[in-house]
Amino acid sequence: MKYLFLLALLLIIPLTVFSQIGIQTDNITSSNILLYIDPAKDNATSGTPTASQTKEDIVIDKSGNVGIGTTIPTVKLDIVTTGTPISPVKGFSIRDGYQVDKYVLTSDATGTAYWQAYVPGTEKGVMGSGINIANTYTNYINTNSKISLYPGKWIVFVSLNILGNGTVADFSWMTFGFADNSTLPSSALSPDTQGAVSAALLNDINTSPGSSVNGKIFITNSSSVKKDYYLLAGKVIRNTTSPNSATFLSVGSTGSLYAFRINDITSP
Repeated sequence: MKYLFLLALLLIIPLTVFSQIGIQTDNITSSNILLYIDPAKDNATSGTPTASQTKEDIVIDKSGNVGIGTTIPTVKLDIVTTGTPISPVKGFSIRDGYQVDKYVLTSDATGTAYWQAYVPGTEKGVMGSGINIANTYTNYINTNSKISLYPGKWIVFVSLNILGNGTVADFSWMTFGFADNSTLPSSALSPDTQGAVSAALLNDINTSPGSSVNGKIFITNSSSVKKDYYLLAGKVIRNTTSPNSATFLSVGSTGSLYAFRINDITSP
């Protein structure tokens, strides 16, 4: 009867059994490790193994993290080699049939990873209605054209065609840049931008294609969300030798804005 009682007691009382498994080693120094494999069987019988001893070791901890070359994995698969920035050592290889020279590892929306040719991030701007700007205007003004950029560093190519209504052959210099939502109310350049585009515009060219503006501006969106950048124009400088009045028509309405991401600065 007493054996039946003990059996019933075992069935109703939950038991927690903790066991560590060591393969080719009995020296498991961390209680967080469930499985420890020492392929080279070179770990000491006591004390903490050295980095040279753990370089090929494999562990699985209580969180299900797998460490290769490390006994303290911090992610689901943590691989540490003996490489250094000066002398790197490759840590893994995936040969699934997709591998091709110069391909990069990418993923689909479900997180499934595969090799693919590198395609840089690209964005195309939206050209707005434009704005008339007199060649005496010395501030910036919103042209109503914009481009939206995800986090990262981008190079934005600005290409515009601008007409002038002047009656005398003359030119003026105009500058172009980008504002964001925080600087747009004051028509100021965004601190995310580096550089501006300046171009000489002919005052009296009033037929297409007019004067051409071509240049590039670097934009670094260091936020965690996609941001809008608005094309500003202005800061006009007239030809001081023989200044003539003119207005540049619908600035920002004709042309294109294209951006290419050159560095993804976000971390997962």
